[in-house]
Amino acid sequence: MKSKKDIKSCVICREPIYADFNGWDGGHNPWPVRKKGRCCGECNDAIVVPRRLYEAGILGESIVSSVKEVKIDDIKKITKEIKETPEYKLGKSIIKCIGYRGEEW
Repeated sequence: MKSKKDIKSCVICREPIYADFNGWDGGHNPWPVRKKGRCCGECNDAIVVPRRLYEAGILGESIVSSVKEVKIDDIKKITKEIKETPEYKLGKSIIKCIGYRGEEW
């Protein structure tokens, strides 16, 4: 188990970065929202990825504007609710049983 000083903090929401579904606990690249550091999975999915898609010309301004209005607390609440579902827990158990760590099948 990691000590408190070993747990990274998200450079966007400042919350601790916990392991993703597949066990990866190194966080995500926060560019273009931040230039340095790592971000949590929730901020990556809700803020960073839409921003990248917008900058690539794939998403329109209305999507990015709506993302700016999303509160970090709402993202955390939704993520917590998802992680408490039986489907999430089952998927995590299956991944743990087969030993999948993100490498190619």
